[in-house]
Amino acid sequence: MRNEILFSYNGHRCHALIVTELLGGEKFIGKMDGYSIYQIDNNGLFDQFGFVAIKE
Repeated sequence: MRNEILFSYNGHRCHALIVTELLGGEKFIGKMDGYSIYQIDNNGLFDQFGFVAIKE
């Protein structure tokens, strides 16, 4: 089962953790492979940029 999305953002390779719901306060970044990608406020959750993805 897939648990992350790999994508490029501002010239960097990034990872977005796939989640089932958003917590609030996320900033929409874009869409990829049927998922909406968001940057989260607390950047320590997943990678240095702190991204999550949710199925559209």
